[in-house]
Amino acid sequence: MTGKKQQAKKKVFMTPFRMTKMVRYILLIICLLIYIYNIQLQAIPIAAKTLLAVPGFIYFLTDKKSKVTYQKLQKYIKLFGVALLLFLWGLFTMAINGSDEMLYLAYIKNFLLWFFEVYFLCHLAKGIVSSFLDLCKIITIVVAFESLLALCLKFNPSFAEIVSNIVEMKVYQVSFDNYMDTSDLTDFSRIIGFGNAIYFGVLTSCTLGLISGAYVLYHSKSIFIYIVCYIIISIVSIMTARIAVVPVVLGLALVLLYHAKERNGHVIGTTILIFLSAFVTIHLAQTFLPDNMLEWQMELFGNMTENSESERLQKWLINTEFEDKTLFIGDAHYKVGDFAYYKNVDIGFYRQIFYSGLIGLSIILYYNIMILKYIKKSDISDKSLGPYVAVLFICYLISMFKGDINYVELYLLVLMMFDFSIKKNVLTK
Repeated sequence: MTGKKQQAKKKVFMTPFRMTKMVRYILLIICLLIYIYNIQLQAIPIAAKTLLAVPGFIYFLTDKKSKVTYQKLQKYIKLFGVALLLFLWGLFTMAINGSDEMLYLAYIKNFLLWFFEVYFLCHLAKGIVSSFLDLCKIITIVVAFESLLALCLKFNPSFAEIVSNIVEMKVYQVSFDNYMDTSDLTDFSRIIGFGNAIYFGVLTSCTLGLISGAYVLYHSKSIFIYIVCYIIISIVSIMTARIAVVPVVLGLALVLLYHAKERNGHVIGTTILIFLSAFVTIHLAQTFLPDNMLEWQMELFGNMTENSESERLQKWLINTEFEDKTLFIGDAHYKVGDFAYYKNVDIGFYRQIFYSGLIGLSIILYYNIMILKYIKKSDISDKSLGPYVAVLFICYLISMFKGDINYVELYLLVLMMFDFSIKKNVLTK
């Protein structure tokens, strides 16, 4: 009788714990969605992710178990120092050029907000994310989940109407060289996702999801669900922005690189699996996607040879000229009006040079490299972190030839998880 009573007591106490952990897991998924995609709710005038900074700040000040030490904070103080340096350089070039475009103020403001937002995510992740593999799994699942929701928005008008009453879905399309506001997501020949998963903006989230997925496909023993996730992210991302083919291909290359380095024979099986997945993906796209979306996708191949975006990129690269002053300190101009960019150049590197010169661009590149180096050093025993970080940086560099894009907030998510949530790095589960 005593044994049965003890078992009954255990069940009574274990059930609430499991429920609590499940609730925390669901809450973590929702908060990661809000953070990664910067979702804006209709009822709140500020970005929803900003609200995450409030409990994050409170936990930072009051949670004794987290053991926040100066040693842990040292790297973040240095990162804030780089953000502050960038801000001061922005003020300098503004003063020299007589401009009022204070573009770099966002770097110090956003860093502080992101730090406390992610600190709250780290608190939620305790007991759920105990290794970098766990983190990559949950990131892959979150990005795949948003991709499925984006598909529903495109092909289910009633669902899109419900969502648009809750989440801000204000998007623009070009019509006769003018920007037109539209709330009808079915008007587009591409998929429109949540938050920043619109047009070129999808690159940050899909890159993190795909490269993290590649890490999981190499290290995890149960990979079927993550193959499905990789395919879903790939299809939806490419149907949102065709340049997403870059992280898709680089993610697959990363998987092959991992296997090739060990020379364990899995590279052949992985290659076959990749080609089969690609075949299935193309077949599904041809079967289920509307004609206008397929035509838009086929333009990608035409663009490689005909008058197209690639020719415009080549034209900008060759014909864009910089004055000596501009090349050194910039013109402190970034945008002209609400939509047009200064000098009408799309290349992200050039936009930064026009604003703050090569010095400002160098500080931004150093900022990204610094965070990625910290991620790599977070677990020196995990040799696969080096290629993971390298591919993330390559994706960033290629993205900057298409437009100006910020990966820092997602790099910070990965880095802080190592410092404040992950206790050990278990590579195989």
